Amino acid sequence: MRCIRHGRLAACGAALALTTAAALADEASGKVVWIDQKNGSLLLECPDNGCPQIPNSKTGETYTFVVPEKIRAQVYAMKEGDTVKLVYDDAKEKGYVITAVAK
Repeated sequence: MRCIRHGRLAACGAALALTTAAALADEASGKVVWIDQKNGSLLLECPDNGCPQIPNSKTGETYTFVVPEKIRAQVYAMKEGDTVKLVYDDAKEKGYVITAVAK
């Protein structure tokens, strides 16, 4: 209700979606190295503490994430060097598939 009273419905909805998705999937925070629109992927560099949910991750390593069609516009609006938080599923055969993203 507080979101509706203060006119921040869209922001609260996005935060709720990210929180709900996080309960079901893993999170990774880091810096965008590049976005490959042709192949639908994003390369993320892990920060000083690595990406804890990725097994054996180390500081400064990069990981490729699959960008599904439903969130491509949101991901493609980001720029190289942006710090982002990704919520993703480990789809084994497809790799790490992004389910939500926030700057």
